[in-house]
Amino acid sequence: MRLFKLGFACVLMFLLIVSCSQQPKDFVYTTDSAQALDHFTRGLAELDMLQLNNARTLLDQALEADPKFAMAHFYRAQTATTGDDFRNHLALAMQYKDGATEPEQLAIMQMQANSEDNTAEARIYLEKLVQLLPESRRAHYLMGIFYFGQQEWANAEREFFKITELDPKFAPVYNMLAYAYSNQMKYPEAIDALKTYASLRPDDPNPYDSMGEIYLHSGNYENSIKAYETSLEKDPNFNASHAGLGHNYCFTKKFDKALENYRAFLTNARSVADTNVYFFWSATAYVHQDKLDKAIKTLREQIEFAMARDQIANAGGVHQQLALIYIQRGDYKKALAEAAVERELAKNPKLQKAASEGLIRAVDAVEARVYASQGKMDEAVERLEKFRLSAEASGNEVNMLNYHGLAGLTYLAGGDIDKALEHFAMANPQNMYQQYYHAMALEKADRNEEARSLFKKVAHWNRNNMVYAMVRDDAMMRM
Repeated sequence: MRLFKLGFACVLMFLLIVSCSQQPKDFVYTTDSAQALDHFTRGLAELDMLQLNNARTLLDQALEADPKFAMAHFYRAQTATTGDDFRNHLALAMQYKDGATEPEQLAIMQMQANSEDNTAEARIYLEKLVQLLPESRRAHYLMGIFYFGQQEWANAEREFFKITELDPKFAPVYNMLAYAYSNQMKYPEAIDALKTYASLRPDDPNPYDSMGEIYLHSGNYENSIKAYETSLEKDPNFNASHAGLGHNYCFTKKFDKALENYRAFLTNARSVADTNVYFFWSATAYVHQDKLDKAIKTLREQIEFAMARDQIANAGGVHQQLALIYIQRGDYKKALAEAAVERELAKNPKLQKAASEGLIRAVDAVEARVYASQGKMDEAVERLEKFRLSAEASGNEVNMLNYHGLAGLTYLAGGDIDKALEHFAMANPQNMYQQYYHAMALEKADRNEEARSLFKKVAHWNRNNMVYAMVRDDAMMRM
């Protein structure tokens, strides 16, 4: 194996620092280059602080020193700004994994499984990783992030809290722990975790950015704005905090200020991802204002931008957003047209399996709802069944939650309130678009008190996205 050897009894202090930091109970990174390990270690620290551009540069330098450094490719994939960039580094991590240690191989294989939309297999690899390295903060971190992605908040909280016991000074875990708390509505605990994070990273903008988001989740706009402003005092180009301010201003209907802050992504753009975020949040601000023509124009510009850079999956997702806007308008012909384009994009051989299948499920979702609205329930149920089979095959519980939400939307559109309510009861509790229509179904069933309670939850969710923008104002009027 190409394990980095300490050599000369750590005569060089530089080698002592970068090598002895690899504890035997944690990952040992496989490289025969001290220079590569140095760049990698510093790049990983930048990634921990969510400084993706800095991390990308350092990891590229690590790979220049050792092109076969599997875990450098693994983390470099996580900083990718395009689908091709991600796929290339994941493929290289897989190519060189056989020369790495078993824990490194398991980490790489779980990422590959996730990229193939095989969540069940990814879970197995991660569980084995934690068994192999029960005292590894990195192993528990990967496991916790997996649980977080599956919306298993209590399990994620357990993994992240375990890390605080293993290494109380591992700053990034307090950030993830805060979000695990927040998703369980444990807002005071979340803020306490972030205060610890800030004490460990006093010059880092991200602890304050995260505080801004947690305060936003709780509806405390004043403290949210203050926290985001503190973040930007530490780094005026920290775009995430500009986004957070934009969300506050959307929710408080100061849309000019929202758009001004979203424009920072374009002003400070260091990657195509930054520009894509600018388009998305700007379009979302227009949806909040019910200026759907402006939202559509912005999304068309984003598609042109993405396609010019061969960002197939991104463009497909934008067609999905357009389809949902057209459904909102009742323009089913145009919604189906957007879905048809998305289906063609999903066939592109450059796409990872997970991305392709995700786009196809999104198309089935649009078509199921449109056909149900047109009274074509046989066709609607056929699309619904295709979605279910794909969701089940992925082993991803979130996909199954979203299947039930889609079934609720479909049966509601088709007028079968009982079936709609049956499925909505099993829908994604984090998807306020689905929950809004769940409340509508409850209202149609004369379960008005339950409906008002759910409308209130939707109205006060305070987590911005485009479909939430479609329903928030109406939920506020109905609660």
